[in-house]
Amino acid sequence: MAPLAQAAAAAAATAGNGRHANGGQYVLESEDVERFTARNNAIIDMLREMDSDVVCLQEFWFGGGMPQLFKERLHDR
Repeated sequence: MAPLAQAAAAAAATAGNGRHANGGQYVLESEDVERFTARNNAIIDMLREMDSDVVCLQEFWFGGGMPQLFKERLHDR
C-alpha cells in the first residue's frame, strides 16, 4: 500500500463519532490521550505525504496539546 493510502487508512481506523466503548463504558475521544494522539499523528502523516499548499481541516474538539503537535510536526511546511 502506498504511504498516502496507509496514512489515510490509519486515520480512518481511529476515527469515529468521538466516543468509543472502553470496557462497556463510553468514553469521549478527548479523554483518551492515546487514541486522539494516534489519530492526529495519522492525519499529520497524511498531510505531510500530500505536501499541499492549502489544507482545510474541521475538528469539533482540538485541545490536549493538539495545536502544538501540528505546529511541531508541520513547522517546515
